[in-house]
Amino acid sequence: MAVAIEQLASEVAGDAGDVTDRARHLTAWLHSELEWVATDYRQRSVDEIIERRAGNCAEQAQVLDALLQATGIETRWMAEVNVHPPSERRQADSEALVAEYATRATVFGYQHNDHRWLEVHDPASGSWLPVDATLALVDYPDWVEARLGFGARPDLAAEMLVPFCVVVLDRQRVLGENRTVHYLVDQFNARYDGRLSELAGWTAWRDEVATLGEIGAQTFAGKHDLHGERERISSLYKTYLQLVDEARERGIG
Repeated sequence: MAVAIEQLASEVAGDAGDVTDRARHLTAWLHSELEWVATDYRQRSVDEIIERRAGNCAEQAQVLDALLQATGIETRWMAEVNVHPPSERRQADSEALVAEYATRATVFGYQHNDHRWLEVHDPASGSWLPVDATLALVDYPDWVEARLGFGARPDLAAEMLVPFCVVVLDRQRVLGENRTVHYLVDQFNARYDGRLSELAGWTAWRDEVATLGEIGAQTFAGKHDLHGERERISSLYKTYLQLVDEARERGIG
């Protein structure tokens, strides 16, 4: 039986509250009801995903997207690449898909993986805010602490060591705005009251993020092979770990 998305969204989110309130209700419901599972590359409808009670990050985002839109919230899709622990199997899986998807398939590989989530538009502030169905994150403080912060991480984010590319990618997989610097430099620094920019490793972090963020964006656009960037990815992660050490030495976080 098909799920009545409008009715479900109304029951879960209610009519009261602002955009972030409704997004939190819907994200919490989805996180409790849908188990995360690895992708099997099948295409499923929202109804099929809900009936399955499980989905990969893109499928969970697909359900949340429908629920948010049903409550009148404007959304857009986000694509991310993050550093992962090295895996020869992940590299082999990616290489096997290059023949079908060309260099877009290199958004995951030996030491990196891709991830999907959403942004929602908040009319009150005019801002786009992060909403991650898989990790149950809503708004910038939650997102920065779970993805870049120096404290505990959600269990499902344990292997997402640090992001290095964040872009808008529409429903037809057309590349939009590059939001990498906004998230990984501006919002990261803002979360720690601007103190990160005082650290010795901050300039290197900012520059490496800008470079890899653009390389990642071009990979999503099918114009670059991210498999050739192992050295840059490894360097960025070392720079992040340097920031972590320096921040702890100064009592930041």
